[in-house]
Amino acid sequence: MPSVSPIAPESTDEFVAVFGALSEPIRVEMLRLMVHSDGDLPCTHLDTVLPIAKSTISYHIQILRRAGLISVRKAGRNYFYELCEETLEGYSPEFLEHLRRTEAPALAA
Repeated sequence: MPSVSPIAPESTDEFVAVFGALSEPIRVEMLRLMVHSDGDLPCTHLDTVLPIAKSTISYHIQILRRAGLISVRKAGRNYFYELCEETLEGYSPEFLEHLRRTEAPALAA
């Protein structure tokens, strides 16, 4: 029987943050949009594609950011989001591949 390494206590919080962030369908959809964007995804695209309020988008973005799944860049008055693929791949390479294989809604130009 193969031995299983226990998760270090400091890693437990990271696992909970990452998989908690992935437990909400709208956040998964946000990640899918980021995977299929060319580089940074402007916040204005999320506003046009997702059927939720800007304040709700902001709430979900903060959860993804705190989990280390995305990076946020501000340029002037605009925010841009990018998936931290290496982080997601470290926790679940299959999930990242699933996001890459599935289509995202068309982004408004």
